[in-house]
Amino acid sequence: MESTRYGIVACVLTLMCIGIVSVYSAGASLYGADRGYLGTVQKQMVWLVLSAAVLFIAAGIDYHLLSRHARAILVASFALLVLVHIVGQTRNGARRWIVLGPVSMQPAEFFKLAVVVYMAWFLSAKEKKIRQFLHGFLPPVLLATLGFLLIIAQPDFGTAVLTTVVVFSMLLVAGVNLMHALPMLLAAAPVLGYLIVTVDYRLRRVLVFLNPWQDPQGAGYHIIQSMIAFGAGGLLGVGPGNGMQKGGYTPEHLTDFLLSVIGEETGFVGTACVVMVFVVLFYLGARVVMLAADTFGSLLAFGIMLTIALQTFINIGVVTGMLPTKGLPLPFMSYGGSSMLVMAAGVGIVLNVASHIEEVGPVPLLGAEREGL
Repeated sequence: MESTRYGIVACVLTLMCIGIVSVYSAGASLYGADRGYLGTVQKQMVWLVLSAAVLFIAAGIDYHLLSRHARAILVASFALLVLVHIVGQTRNGARRWIVLGPVSMQPAEFFKLAVVVYMAWFLSAKEKKIRQFLHGFLPPVLLATLGFLLIIAQPDFGTAVLTTVVVFSMLLVAGVNLMHALPMLLAAAPVLGYLIVTVDYRLRRVLVFLNPWQDPQGAGYHIIQSMIAFGAGGLLGVGPGNGMQKGGYTPEHLTDFLLSVIGEETGFVGTACVVMVFVVLFYLGARVVMLAADTFGSLLAFGIMLTIALQTFINIGVVTGMLPTKGLPLPFMSYGGSSMLVMAAGVGIVLNVASHIEEVGPVPLLGAEREGL
């Protein structure tokens, strides 16, 4: 597993380095320090260094400690979700940030990791009762519902849905009774549909996704400009710093649409290389899930890697026009501190899970022994 751990670290650090270079290219190289972009790059560099430090610190802490404090971690994350509705700062119509001096944080990002830790503890502790409705299925569903409501009220539809999908995925992998899960999943579909059709901007995003050119200056603007960037990049790109779409055309080019900057300046080849680094990272993470020394570690690694994978898939899908526009940053690369810190902490935990595999030896994945597999 030594090579697996080194591979995971190499993938994450590679993505971080590509991200900081892309953030610099998307800002400072085009506008210069007089527009404040050099300060933006310096701030992102600080977040990168802190995130790398968090990754290695988390990798050195026994992940079993999380099991002992899972409930406290979850309660703290819920407190932050409530607090953001009281003292949070509103940006672009959403109250998602708690500002502490020069630093701002998004509680929803910390909730992503907290809920995975809690779910891994709960499902491993209730392993013999997981197929029971009251003791195994209902508590996580109530937890997911409360988290969904607090996050959707910000509003942050993408994060709310992503977190809920992770919770249900962990339930299914842990062996929950499908007769309990399927009715709940079927009931969730009309609820999501209602939340989309009753909110004007969400409905517009879905409709424009089918044909962005029907509203090229409105809801379709983001994806059209992103497509133009990828088209301009062609096979090999126009060269680092030479992209034009970032110059006031593509919105959120430092955060949600950073990949379009990479696509324009490094072309299909550069974009494919970024995607391949993510694929290798997920493959190595899957190895840790399969070989983890206990059920808690396996579920913990699964939830963390699934969260990162889903967020990556959604971001790439949005930027390339395969999914409706939704603001989720590209893990380890987009500008911003909260997401990078949390993702780095998560990867550090996965590394620690991997470090115990050689010491204890793998057990059947996620209670497979219980099912006679």
